[in-house]
Amino acid sequence: MVRACIRGTAVSPVLAIALVVSSQVSAVSFDVDDTKLTIGGYIKGDMIYDSKQDLGDTFATRNILTGTAGDNQPEGHFSAHARESRLSISTSTPTDDSAVETYFEGDFFGAGGNEGVSNSNGFRLRHAYGSWNGILMGQTWSNFQPLVAIPPTLDFGGPTGYIFNRQAQARYTMMTDNGSFAVALENPEANIYGTTDDKDGLPDISFNYTGNSGNLKYTTSGVVTYLGVDDGSTDDSTTGYGVMLAGTYTTLSGMKIGGNVGYFDGANRYLYQGGGGGSNNGFFSDGKIETAGELALMGYIDVPVSEKIKMMLAIGYSKLDDEDAVVAASDLSTANADASDDVAETFTSIHANVRYTPIKSVMFGVELMYGSKEMFNGDDGDDTRLQVSGKYSF
Repeated sequence: MVRACIRGTAVSPVLAIALVVSSQVSAVSFDVDDTKLTIGGYIKGDMIYDSKQDLGDTFATRNILTGTAGDNQPEGHFSAHARESRLSISTSTPTDDSAVETYFEGDFFGAGGNEGVSNSNGFRLRHAYGSWNGILMGQTWSNFQPLVAIPPTLDFGGPTGYIFNRQAQARYTMMTDNGSFAVALENPEANIYGTTDDKDGLPDISFNYTGNSGNLKYTTSGVVTYLGVDDGSTDDSTTGYGVMLAGTYTTLSGMKIGGNVGYFDGANRYLYQGGGGGSNNGFFSDGKIETAGELALMGYIDVPVSEKIKMMLAIGYSKLDDEDAVVAASDLSTANADASDDVAETFTSIHANVRYTPIKSVMFGVELMYGSKEMFNGDDGDDTRLQVSGKYSF
C-alpha cells in the first residue's frame, strides 16, 4: 500500500540589502509498505563582496595570493550564486533487529557554469550510503571528522583549522553507555606534492569516539594513511597520521561554545583550509617522501540574542611546523625553480555573522570574514569578505 502527501508552498521574493532570493519549494513524504521516505533540502542564495582578491564562491584562504602576485591583484569583486542549494532523499525500513537506513544528498558545487548566459552549475554527489546493524557503506563524512563542533558560518567553506571531508568508506559503529565508537576503512588519496606517480596502495583507517557529559558533546578521532610513490624506477612509501579532539558545550541559555585542536603528519589532506581544499600529505624529492607536521586550531561561540536572532564568531588557525617541507619543495626537479615559494606556513581565518530566522524554514544573514596566509619565505597576503545570504528550507 502506498500513501503519499504532497504540499507546495510559494515563497515570495525578499527585497533587502543585496538579498533577492525566491524559490518554489515542496515537501513530499511517502509510506511504501513499511518504508518511510523523506525528501528535503533547501534553496540558498549568497551575495559576496571581496575587498581585495577574488577568492571565488567560498572564502578559500588557501587561494589567497601572496607577495607581489597578491599586491598586483585588482581590488573589489562582487559575485552572487545559489550553488549551495541542495536536495536530499532518505529512507528508513524497520526490520526485526535494526532499521535499514539510506541517505542521498547532492548540491550544485560541481563543475561547469556559465555566468554569461545561464549561471548553471553541475549537480554533484555529497552523500550516498546505507546502514544496517551498525554497518555503513557508501559515501559520507569521514569517520575522522568531528561533527560535534561545526560552527554555523554562512560561508560554505567555513573556517580553517577544521577537518572537512566526505568520501567512500566501510564503517562499523558500536553504541556505548554515553556515546558511540566507530572504525572505518576509507578511500585514500596520497596527494603528494612534487609527483604525479603517487599511489594509493591501502585504505585509510580511522577511528572515532563520540560521547556526551551533561551539556558537553565531544569527539576524539584519529586516522592512519599509507603514502606511496612508484614511477617505475623509484619506489618509496611511508605512513602518515592525524589526531583530533573536539567538543561543544551548550549553556542553559542556548549559547554554544566549541572548537577543536588537531595535529597531522602525513594525513594533512584532511585539514580543510577554509574552502580551498586540503593540504599536501607530503613532499617528494630525491626519491623519498618527506612528511611535515601541521597544527590546527579552531574555536567558535554562537549566542542567541533573541528567539529569532543569533550571533556567531569563529576563529581558525593552522601552522606547518616542519621546514623540511621547504627543503623538499625547493629540491623538486618536477616543480618550478621557486617551488619553496609555494609552501604556506600559516593560515588564519575569522568569521562573524548575524542570522535572523523570522520563521522556522527561513533564514537571512550577514557575515564578515577575514583571512590571511603566510609563506615560509616571508611573503603574506590577506582578504576581507562581506556575504549576505538567504536560505529557504523544506
